[in-house]
Amino acid sequence: MRGVRLTAATGRLVATTKTKAKTLRLEPQYENALGFLKTVLGASVNEMVNDAVGQYIQRETARVEVNLGDLLAQVKAYRKADPDFRHAHARVVEAEIKAVGNDSADGASYTEAPVATRRRSHA
Repeated sequence: MRGVRLTAATGRLVATTKTKAKTLRLEPQYENALGFLKTVLGASVNEMVNDAVGQYIQRETARVEVNLGDLLAQVKAYRKADPDFRHAHARVVEAEIKAVGNDSADGASYTEAPVATRRRSHA
């Protein structure tokens, strides 16, 4: 995953030419383990951290994709079962009927007061 980034606008991975320095606060046991592996493997801590982060991103994006796929399947099943949302609409109407007489704003007009704007002073 090195040299790519996810764009917010399109959600696609695009190549990048720069790496960005980050400050990490590692737990002491991770710092010690990285030091040991650096000696044994001959890899830099930066390489190992980039590899670990890349694996984490791959694993978690796959998990999110599965979860979103499951959610999409549930939404599709619901829409198929109630394509015109008649059942959902009926539940809203029933709830409104049950609330008659218990709603303090029932039948009352409401006008929203204008929002006051604050200006910053540039002193």
